[in-house]
Amino acid sequence: MPDIIAFNDVMREALREMFDKAHAVYEANKGFGEDVEVEACCYLSNDYPALHPVQGENRKELWNALQDSGWNLLYEGGVAFPLQLKGNDDPDSNDFDEFIGMNCPPPNWNEGLDQELTKDLHLTQAFHNLFDHTDFAITDFIYCRDFYYEIKVEFRNEAQKNH
Repeated sequence: MPDIIAFNDVMREALREMFDKAHAVYEANKGFGEDVEVEACCYLSNDYPALHPVQGENRKELWNALQDSGWNLLYEGGVAFPLQLKGNDDPDSNDFDEFIGMNCPPPNWNEGLDQELTKDLHLTQAFHNLFDHTDFAITDFIYCRDFYYEIKVEFRNEAQKNH
């Protein structure tokens, strides 16, 4: 349980940092006379978790394979659904709790886990995504404490939108 809690907390902070940075990038670029679109994705570190109790070259190869979006299609957008900001903003994209799936009462996103044991953990939707939808086993990712994010900015003018 402590590793699940620590992982969820660190991932929440990484998602918060990405969320805030993506909004700052969007705000800084939306006044250029063209529609700006920002997409942000958060990923587990490319480095195999140093805290993982099982180390070895074959584990590192498995870690790399799990992060290969050509093989693991559901990880292509990272640990959560990509955050997308554009001119007609979806209200969910402006509220961090909605973005991470915390806009509902507990228990949050603990499907597949012991319901009684995890009822107060406040797991994020990103945890659920990794646990239930990608090919990661819970023991593959709960030792990860490092994340990175990518933010893509695209400008569209009226001519591009009509094609």
